[in-house]
Amino acid sequence: MKKKKALSGLMAVSLLTVIPWSSGHAEKPQWTNVNTYEEQDGSKFNSENYDFVKFSQIGSKLKEIEKLSNRVKVEVRGTSADGNPLYVVTIADPTTQGKFGKVKALRKQMFKNPGKAQEWIANNPDFKVPIMINGSIHGTEFVGSDAILQLIERFATQNDATTKDVLENNILIFNVVQNPDGRIDATRFNGEGIDINRDFITQSQPETKEMVELIKEWNPMVFLDTHGYVKNYQPNLQGLIEPCTPPHNPNYEYDLSGKCAYIQAEAMEAQIMKDHQNNSGSL
Repeated sequence: MKKKKALSGLMAVSLLTVIPWSSGHAEKPQWTNVNTYEEQDGSKFNSENYDFVKFSQIGSKLKEIEKLSNRVKVEVRGTSADGNPLYVVTIADPTTQGKFGKVKALRKQMFKNPGKAQEWIANNPDFKVPIMINGSIHGTEFVGSDAILQLIERFATQNDATTKDVLENNILIFNVVQNPDGRIDATRFNGEGIDINRDFITQSQPETKEMVELIKEWNPMVFLDTHGYVKNYQPNLQGLIEPCTPPHNPNYEYDLSGKCAYIQAEAMEAQIMKDHQNNSGSL
């Protein structure tokens, strides 16, 4: 079977607000939520950190990209707790667009009849591996979805060797903003006050159900979850890369998954530090 090359280089990280305590007394620290109301002009997050994309602008941005490229399909796959659209973008080589049904059927066949699935792949060497990328499950972690928007634009419009290689072997499925309510209100939670990252067992929220259905539909070989970043108050500390804690799902065998996850984290860290060195000239 032809070896498939998976998209790599994305990191899943978390956005935390770090508050230094005064050394002189134990009074409650003064705290300012710089992320409040991302739709508001002059948002402190926007001016103090980086120029993020407001959720109200994302739909039109995706449509613009879709018009520029025959590789892109933009869908609204339901709504959030507050009724905001849940955008899903699929990017693939144009010759693959009409074969999505076969790819999805084959991924299901791998569970039911793996031998038959192997035969199909042997007879169809142009089979594409589905890769899913999820954005900003926590609303205040703006950079997750913003990174996805950059990836969408890149793979929709660029023709460099890496882009061609990725699309030759893969179908990219982006769940652009899993938590639009939280992004608009600049909170970790959705409109019902639920941390969606803790809802995958009960699946009580529409955002969670949409993601689960998307996973079931494509059965991706790779799933990347883009979060945010950690703000450090010391120089040369670039952020936080998972795995830092055991998985939230108690059914995971952490002693097994941790080994692979740790290796991946080290690889991502090495790439990040290399990029940082190249961009700044030094650490």
